[in-house]
Amino acid sequence: MTLSTMIDPELVREMLALKHGQHLCLIYQEDPLEQVPALLPLISQGLDRNEQCIYIAGDATLQGLAESLTAYRGDVASHRERGALKLWRLHEWRQAGSPDSAGKAQGVRAIIDSALADGFSGVRLCVEINSILSPDVQAELRDWEATIDEVLSPTAPATIVCQYSRSRFAPAVIEAALSTHRVAIVGQEIHAIDGGNAPEILAQSQDCQAPDWALSQLRWARAYELERATRDRAEDALREAELSCERIQEQYSQADAHSQALERAIVAKDEFLGLVSHELRTPIATIIGNGLLLQKRSAVLGPEDREQALADIVSESQRLQHIIENLLMLTRTDHPVKPQLEPVSLAHRVEEIVEVFQRRTPTRDIKVDMASDTPIVMAESAFLTEVLENLLSNADKYSRKGAPIEVSVNKTSCNCAGVRVRDYGDGISQHELDKVFEPFYRSPQSMNKARGLGLGLAVCKRVVEAMGGSIWAVARPEGGSDFRFTLQPASSFVE
Repeated sequence: MTLSTMIDPELVREMLALKHGQHLCLIYQEDPLEQVPALLPLISQGLDRNEQCIYIAGDATLQGLAESLTAYRGDVASHRERGALKLWRLHEWRQAGSPDSAGKAQGVRAIIDSALADGFSGVRLCVEINSILSPDVQAELRDWEATIDEVLSPTAPATIVCQYSRSRFAPAVIEAALSTHRVAIVGQEIHAIDGGNAPEILAQSQDCQAPDWALSQLRWARAYELERATRDRAEDALREAELSCERIQEQYSQADAHSQALERAIVAKDEFLGLVSHELRTPIATIIGNGLLLQKRSAVLGPEDREQALADIVSESQRLQHIIENLLMLTRTDHPVKPQLEPVSLAHRVEEIVEVFQRRTPTRDIKVDMASDTPIVMAESAFLTEVLENLLSNADKYSRKGAPIEVSVNKTSCNCAGVRVRDYGDGISQHELDKVFEPFYRSPQSMNKARGLGLGLAVCKRVVEAMGGSIWAVARPEGGSDFRFTLQPASSFVE
């Protein structure tokens, strides 16, 4: 077992936590080297921090400390050569005649000043009190320690450890040592003497065993503090574990939510690919089939068959184009792209769009009601065309044969321009009014009546909102669909 492993790690931690300005008493039984476990980390840290470390004791004690320190860190000789480690004998420290507290305090200041002048960052001084006091001295001890306290201000770059032998000094001297220091080292334990609690403890017992009783009280206080610190650390660890558990649970919930969202996205993607494949396959097959028919059998086809084949090609091509335009529009509005708004005559533009749509669906009667006070709106012409084309296409797709489509344009109560497209088909139920604007949503009752991807109304919603307007559906008890949207007047954009 090495010397390092024999030293209590808690003692090492507490010794290394000491700061400058500390004045400690070190109580041992007989041999000063009993306190080597406490002094080794203190001196070693000082050397690492370029502080001058001075140990004052008898020859045997100095030799034992040098050997222990060499075993502890191994580079003692080099530090002694450069003056960082000084091992002074008693005659290098003891004053002539009776102890003089003021003179000795002046000597400590001189040691600190000399070390700083030599380039050291501070001083660590360990003094065997036997070297300056006789065994029965008590009053001088109090003067000496009080004067040292004056030298060691909180900002002084020095630490002093005073060592006391219980076998050499009378109980009253040990009591005086405990009373005049803020920290006591006993064995491999450090005791804080905060607020001068040692005198209070000692005052409760005036017999010769007062130091024993006082040290037991200090040990009890230390045990209590260690237990409380352990409990506090356990409570902190428990709180941290609870927080970690909450964080893990939150991360797990987020991962689960992401996983579910990913699964929904995969399902939506599969449904989308299936719908697109189905919707694209039909018009493409019709176009290819009629194209091959015209190519290979054009000579035997009558005029009506040729016209029908061409009409089918045109119709399915337009349908294919409409699907692609909706997909592209949905992709465009799915990103923060601002439309190029400009003043548009809504009345004029609606008439143009309805006229073009009417030519494609000559069998459908489209009635237009245009208010004379319809305001000029801010819109992008391509967006406006897409919205009306989708609403008219849906109305034509789901209306009964021969039923009209009604389009009206007017000025709303908030001075916006309102557009209404109404048909006489099966209509929309109350609970579907919001769902119909979701991408790929198709009403169950309409799925078997008309083909589609369920993109048109989703495109309408995104396009209208991108232009600063609103769009909604109204349930009609008498049947049929009723879609309305509003756009901001151009006057509201004028500063």
